[in-house]
Amino acid sequence: MSRGLRVACRAFPLKRACLSIKRRSTRTRHFPPAVIQQNGGNNVAIFNVSSVSVPTGVTVEVGDFDFVVFNSAGPVSVTGTLQSDGPRMAMVGTGDQTVTGTILAIGMAGGNGSNGGATSVNNYVPAGNGGNGGNGGNGGSASAGTNGFNGQGGAGLAGGGDGGWPLGGNGNPGNGPTNSPGRPTFNSLTTNCPSSGGTAGGSNGTQGAQGGGTWNGGRYSPAAAFGSLYVGLNPQPSGGGSGAGASCSHYYYYQGTSSVYDAATGGGGSGGGGGGGTFIFATTGTLTVNGSINASGGNGGNGGNGSKSLICLDQGGDGGGGGAGGAGGFVVLQATSVQVAGSLQANGGNGGAGGSGGTDACNQPTGASNGFPGGGGGGGRVAVISPNPVQGVSPSNGSNASGSTRGTPTVAIQQVSACTPTVSSIQVNGQVTNTIIAGTNGSISI
Repeated sequence: MSRGLRVACRAFPLKRACLSIKRRSTRTRHFPPAVIQQNGGNNVAIFNVSSVSVPTGVTVEVGDFDFVVFNSAGPVSVTGTLQSDGPRMAMVGTGDQTVTGTILAIGMAGGNGSNGGATSVNNYVPAGNGGNGGNGGNGGSASAGTNGFNGQGGAGLAGGGDGGWPLGGNGNPGNGPTNSPGRPTFNSLTTNCPSSGGTAGGSNGTQGAQGGGTWNGGRYSPAAAFGSLYVGLNPQPSGGGSGAGASCSHYYYYQGTSSVYDAATGGGGSGGGGGGGTFIFATTGTLTVNGSINASGGNGGNGGNGSKSLICLDQGGDGGGGGAGGAGGFVVLQATSVQVAGSLQANGGNGGAGGSGGTDACNQPTGASNGFPGGGGGGGRVAVISPNPVQGVSPSNGSNASGSTRGTPTVAIQQVSACTPTVSSIQVNGQVTNTIIAGTNGSISI
């Protein structure tokens, strides 16, 4: 069965161009018809080309697939921008590869929780919307329209809504894998009211941090760091950050009755950041990085603020918790000679700030609780594989996230006898792939 592969180029005011490669494609331009091999459950696009060139002022953006591989028989040059909207990406071949531009696979930030709505009391019945929870960030730089294919960056978890009449709604989790070993775990606890937090950062090469507070019924805890320092061509997904719990509302009765005369709503909890994505450069030639490669995790969102009370000296609503940061992703460089004078980043995302507790009707503080900040995401992994001494990269154990501060990645250098990367050595989650092969010749050049 064959299907076209759409290559859409859009002009911008400064004559910049954008090449967009999507799974739902209906026509071809610059490429021969694509062929789908029905031999597995993943969606992989492999471009067999003679060379790859992304010049200055050009953005190449890939999305929807699980994995996008450029299999180049000749040189690869990226002086513009190459961005993943979810998929893992790999440049595999035999020619020299040069990056002087920008490579991006950053987890999206979690959404902010909304503020608690203004309240009223009618016939002793309180009304006022509790703050809504923020959405979790998509993994690996996935854009809002991505439909949740198994890209590399782990999904950020949603924030909780609570604290009002009616209660605020929970947010939605981000797109991306939910099976990462670095995904925070939920632990059940007996809680009468969520205390504005319960977030934990995602983990990867280093561990995410524990946030304060609880969710309704429990709290999230960070997973341990996972995987080997010597990352191969098939890394597992990074962990997305957990979303934050919402906060408590407050209301006041006339003494000895059940008649409410004052009330204040709580702010919504924010979403967790998505985990960073994956970029792999693998060649039998020389790899030179003078630009930047960034596979960092997304920051957690900020909690919503609690509302004011209706009467002076009465307590306002509590602030919602800050979302946790997503873990950093993976940067893998494999070549006969590796020279790095640019930037390699796979940091975790920072935890978001908690929302502020509401004041009283006279704008005075009344003891309402601020939301707890979110835990930072753990660092990712940077791996350099070469038979020769590597220039510009030093090994590092990285650092765990601490409080709301993100962790930094592990950096490993592995010496091998020879570099012989092949497309067949790359799999998705250890499975055979459902592959779209886009042509057997030609080049990608804008």
